[in-house]
Amino acid sequence: MMPATLCDNPIAATRPKNELYAAFERTALRLIEAGHTHWGAKAIFEVLRFRSAMRGPDNNVKINNNLTSLFARRFVAEHPDHEGFFEIRQRRP
Repeated sequence: MMPATLCDNPIAATRPKNELYAAFERTALRLIEAGHTHWGAKAIFEVLRFRSAMRGPDNNVKINNNLTSLFARRFVAEHPDHEGFFEIRQRRP
């Protein structure tokens, strides 16, 4: 079971602003700038995986799927004007 802080505080859960979250945020903001009003956080993770793979096997970053919902929640918390861009479901206990 995940600690309560991961469920209750998505910003604290993914602090400090690491390179992976920064790439997630940049990609989401680029999609919004391109006119998209809704997108999947998992789709962004797959884009990040692809970009990482294209740098070669020695630079391939492993991305844990458990971070997907935390990153989406953090993005909405930090960018409330884009609430609804990601579908945020209630987390299971």
